[in-house]
This record gives sequence, C-alpha cells and structure tokens, in this order.
Amino acid sequence: NTMRQWEMINVVLRSIYGSLQGILVLITFTTVGTILSSTVAYIFEMGDETKFTSIPASMWWAASTITAVGYGDLVPTTVGGKLTAVTTMFL
Repeated sequence: NTMRQWEMINVVLRSIYGSLQGILVLITFTTVGTILSSTVAYIFEMGDETKFTSIPASMWWAASTITAVGYGDLVPTTVGGKLTAVTTMFL
C-alpha cells in the first residue's frame, strides 16, 4: 500500500516537473499583467476620494480581478479605470 502511494506521488511530481516551463510562463505573464494593470488603474484612479491609494494597494485589485475573484472592495470609478478593468478581466 505504501509503495502504491509512492508511485502515485512520483507520477504527480514527474508531471509537475514536465510542466515546469509552462507554469513559469504562466506565473510570469500573471505577474507582469498584475503590475501593468495595477499601475494603469492607479494612474487613472488617483484622486482624493479613492481606495486606489498606491500601486501596491492597486495590485490587490488587479490580482483579484485577474483571478476572477473580484471581492468588490476596490472598484474603479473613472472611465479610464473601468476600461482598464475590462482589459484586466481578459488577461
């Protein structure tokens, strides 16, 4: 029974190792997309009455938008911010 479990773990580890290049590309594109989207959203949403107070704060919005979680705690209000949101949703 233990040997069978080890074989299953070995298959999973070999699968991950075989997909490592694709996983790294995915992580890279997601990271770059998050940084670009949060920067653009911050630029459009800068102002007195906004929760987009910094680029790192905007990264929370971009990450939740890219992963389709969309908590709703940060919502763009300007036209440029909304267009950035639509573009980010397609990443």
